[in-house]
Amino acid sequence: MKDFAEEVLKNLKTNVLCLKGDLGAGKTTFTQQVADIFGVKDYVTSPTFVLQKKYQIQSNPFPNLSQISQIIHMDMYRIEDVKELKNLGFEGLVKDPKNLLIIEWPEKVADAIPPNSKQISFQFVDETTRRVQW
Repeated sequence: MKDFAEEVLKNLKTNVLCLKGDLGAGKTTFTQQVADIFGVKDYVTSPTFVLQKKYQIQSNPFPNLSQISQIIHMDMYRIEDVKELKNLGFEGLVKDPKNLLIIEWPEKVADAIPPNSKQISFQFVDETTRRVQW
C-alpha cells in the first residue's frame, strides 16, 4: 500500500483526495501510509466520531505538493446533511493550499466536493487483498 500511496502523491494535482469503499476496504490504511510518507509522528486513526483530525507534515518529498504542510483526515460517514460541513469550516479547509484533505465517504457530501478532487475506490477482496481503482 505504501508504494501505491507514493505513486498517488507523486502524480497528485489537487489538495483533495476522496476515498470510497466499504468498511475495512483500506481507506484508513491508505491514509496511514500517506501520513507515514510525510513523516507524521502521530498515530493515524479513523476520524469517524470526531469527523476530522489534523496532522502536521514533517517532511515533504513531493515537488508537486510543496505547499502542503498538514493533512486533514475527514470522515463523512456520520454526516446527515451537507450543511453540517459549515461547522467544520470545510470550504476554508479546501481553499487553503497548505492542506491536503483526505476524505473518507465523500459520496455523503458529493455536492460539496470540488470537481478537481482525486477519487480513489477501495474494494475488500480478502484479508490480504484489496482492489483499488483510481
